[in-house]
Amino acid sequence: MKLEVMVMEEKQDKSANIKRFTKQVSLSSQKILAAFFDDSLKDKEKKEKICRQLDVAIRNKELVVIQLRLTNSALPEFETVAGFVYRNKNSPAQIILRSLPSQTLRMIAIKDILKVSILHQRIARA
Repeated sequence: MKLEVMVMEEKQDKSANIKRFTKQVSLSSQKILAAFFDDSLKDKEKKEKICRQLDVAIRNKELVVIQLRLTNSALPEFETVAGFVYRNKNSPAQIILRSLPSQTLRMIAIKDILKVSILHQRIARA
């Protein structure tokens, strides 16, 4: 009797493991297909990466070089700006850039940022 119960429990465990495995395979294949057909996922990941880079620059007070997409032109034009970045507390979708040469403040929408480069400050050793 105990042997039959053990055999039935093993069969149930195997079938539960197979069900979990097939569920994970189907979910991962659905995610792969969705990512393949959905370009907004790539854009979202790119935006998150840019936000992480900007957060590091803000936290370490480092100089950044930003490549922007100009939104008011018909052709794809770009602009490169450099300076120190600050968070806009009123609008999280924007940052404030204090440019280096002129010390002017400029609000930049994160969606218009194409690339961010951080120029790490080197500490001079005595």
